[in-house]
Amino acid sequence: MQIKRKFFHRLTLPAISKKIMNLKDELEIRVNKIWDILQLAKESFYYSYYLHKPHSVEELNYINSSNHFAFIKMSLWKVSVIELSKLFNKTESQDKFNLNKLLVNLKSDGHFRSLKLSSPKLADWEKRLAKNRETIKQIIDLRDKVYSHTDKNNNHIIDSDITFEKTEKLIKLCEEIIQVIFIEIFDADAKMNLVYFDESFKEIPKILAQEENRRKEKIIEDYKRYSR
Repeated sequence: MQIKRKFFHRLTLPAISKKIMNLKDELEIRVNKIWDILQLAKESFYYSYYLHKPHSVEELNYINSSNHFAFIKMSLWKVSVIELSKLFNKTESQDKFNLNKLLVNLKSDGHFRSLKLSSPKLADWEKRLAKNRETIKQIIDLRDKVYSHTDKNNNHIIDSDITFEKTEKLIKLCEEIIQVIFIEIFDADAKMNLVYFDESFKEIPKILAQEENRRKEKIIEDYKRYSR
């Protein structure tokens, strides 16, 4: 009787290296996608943050009285919420953007286990994300119950305790996670600098508020002068 022998494919060192490289390429694509989402969320957030909480009462009064700024600040906050929600969305279609899923994949028994990211770091990130669970829930609730509705006639309102301070804390944590992954796995320094938002933007509402105050003062002065 003829015996059929089974041949098992043995990975050689070059093949193992190639497999690891393929995993690194796959991870890099996923991390870059998350980076792009986080960058847009961060830029939009800081514009909206300043327009909601500028340096002075005069600026705040001007911003609140301007239909232009009112629209801009709410639109940018909406963008920030929608983008951040992608990082914690549990739907299968956006699973590749999910930060929690990425951390699971990087564990010692996960898809990217051969890339050997520090287990203590992963445990620390999961613990800190868990502490931000309520903020994450509120962001997703805002996206689902308010910002996902496109019917202008519907007035969907949600009571939310979410604050800019809590949202900023979550953004910084997400940023730290991505930076460390780049450093430890890709041996690359990654700083998520703000590309558009800077201190010069804060001068715009400041100058406009000053001009508005001068205009009002002139009207009052003219009125007093001509009413004598």
